[in-house]
Amino acid sequence: MFLEEQERQSFRPPASITLPDPHRQVLLPALELRQEHVIDLAGQFVTDMWGPVAPRLPRLYRLVNDLWQLKDKTAPEGRGEEEPELSDPPPPLIREEFVAVAIRAVRAVGLPARLSQLLAACEADAQVGESARRSGGEVLNLAVLWAFSPEDADDEGGLIAGDLVGRILGPRAAVDSDGTPLLPRGWEGDDVIVAPDADSLAFALPAPSAMSRPSRRMLQEVP
Repeated sequence: MFLEEQERQSFRPPASITLPDPHRQVLLPALELRQEHVIDLAGQFVTDMWGPVAPRLPRLYRLVNDLWQLKDKTAPEGRGEEEPELSDPPPPLIREEFVAVAIRAVRAVGLPARLSQLLAACEADAQVGESARRSGGEVLNLAVLWAFSPEDADDEGGLIAGDLVGRILGPRAAVDSDGTPLLPRGWEGDDVIVAPDADSLAFALPAPSAMSRPSRRMLQEVP
């Protein structure tokens, strides 16, 4: 009985799917439209074909690295490529003068400290000019950001970031934020707490500083 009922039933054939003719149904009707309508139609067609495109946002630490990186000088004409063992070593990404400013600021203030206190120490450094003091503060801020978020350092597998953080803040430096805003003029973000290690960070709560700076005499005595 079951087999007879199956043989009796007839199934409706699937509906045919017809694809549009690009030449006859798309191009020719578009050519009959006015120019401004064709432009809108073509733009919408390309957008629909490509799909949504996410905007590319620049990363601050990559921009800073690119700005500090010195461009290689082109070799004079007529000279071949130098042998690898005879070529000069690549220039450092960050000038040692700026790193020294950041190191002196950390030694003068001491850790744990707020980022605002360390930046104020860079601004009070009497051993360098105003431009180098500002650049030293930027290097210090970059080291603190890398210590706070080391996964964002993707240059050389994080070796450059780890070396810079270790030289300026120490090999076990720890950074955390309690939401206090950074008040000194020209700087934005959180006034994070920088400690020499995680144990010190757990009990550190230095007061934020917007104007206080170490004395220039103290900074001059720091080697």
